[in-house]
Order: sequence, then structure tokens, then C-alpha cells
Amino acid sequence: MTETHTSDVDGAGAKRPPRYRPARAVGVAAALVLAACLVVRGIAEFFVIDYAHPASYHDSWGGPRLAGVLAVHSGPALAILAAASVWVYRRRRARKGKAA
Repeated sequence: MTETHTSDVDGAGAKRPPRYRPARAVGVAAALVLAACLVVRGIAEFFVIDYAHPASYHDSWGGPRLAGVLAVHSGPALAILAAASVWVYRRRRARKGKAA
């Protein structure tokens, strides 16, 4: 008898054909690359801006105010890190529940 993984079953409990695995892997890989780029960009923004000279960020997305620039460039990074933290917390909690 073959083993069914949770990734092989959709929300309704029906088994998905294996042809979706490569597409899912490509999608997850693309999402991870995009998330990594956004997080690196969000962190780098704090070091790239010259806080003493508003002209350095005046024409950036979210400008002309510093709060807008930081929200636009670092906000997605903060959201990704928060979502990743929740995912890790839930995953650890689920594994801890299985072990008990």
C-alpha cells in the first residue's frame, strides 16, 4: 500500500495526482526567492538611506517622507518575517503535539 502525504491531499480530502508536485515545488521555490529578496531589500534600506539628507530618499517609492519610504521598502520584509515566525511556531507546536 502506498503512503499518502498531506501534500498529496487537497482540502476536501481527495488525493491529488502526482503531476502537481513539480509545479508546487517551482511555485514554492519562486516564493522563497521573492521573499528572500524582499527581506534583504527591507534590511538594506536602513543602511542605504542617508537620514541627514532627505534628498537621498525624496524620490524613492513612498517618498517624500521617511516613514513612507520605510513602510514601502521594509513593510513587506516585516510582513514576511512575521508570517514565517507564525509558520515556524505552528509547525513546532504541531510536531510537539505528535510526539506526546
